[in-house]
Amino acid sequence: MNLTKGKESLLFNIICDTTDIEGNIKADGDFRIDGKLKGNIDCTGKITLGYTGTIEGDISCLNAEISGKIKGNITATELITLKQNSKLEGNISAKNIVVESGAIVMMKCKTE
Repeated sequence: MNLTKGKESLLFNIICDTTDIEGNIKADGDFRIDGKLKGNIDCTGKITLGYTGTIEGDISCLNAEISGKIKGNITATELITLKQNSKLEGNISAKNIVVESGAIVMMKCKTE
């Protein structure tokens, strides 16, 4: 069974706010993190970091929507959105970047 439809994936992964994970993650499809991840994540889809989520490590993905805390670098093929409650300490690289008012960032930024 093929679970992909063109560029949009029907696969979706979630780390709940009561979950802590230590180690690297490689995933197809979209990924939502509301818990804690200490490690890198490589994802073919969109990474959504909820406001209760924290990541200590690097992110590589298609798109990223960040509301939680990250200590690490984000590389997105297309878009990175730093929501108003996000806190980022690291570097970002993407074609497009949106930083909402209220986001706290300590970073170097590269757009292509």
